[in-house]
Amino acid sequence: MRVEPSIDNEEQHIAEMAAFFRKQVESKKHLGMLVLFASGRAMQRFLDYVTDLRLMLLVQGDQPRYRLVELHRKRVANVSVVCWWAYSHLPKGLI
Repeated sequence: MRVEPSIDNEEQHIAEMAAFFRKQVESKKHLGMLVLFASGRAMQRFLDYVTDLRLMLLVQGDQPRYRLVELHRKRVANVSVVCWWAYSHLPKGLI
């Protein structure tokens, strides 16, 4: 990573991370990813960079947690790519 993750460089850092994430998805090396954010605002900014990938993402706040878990299980059973996007407390109840 070239850009330091600080408030002064936030937009550049998010753009760099989004480009990195996109490369990882396109490489198809990973069937699962968990992307954690320090805040919901940072997560939303990141999502602005990957709108074309939005349907493949399980994003905290889109649906109730139980529904996201159901979708996760279905994707795992079908050997589909699973990408969780969360901030704050969601992963504590899942991991």
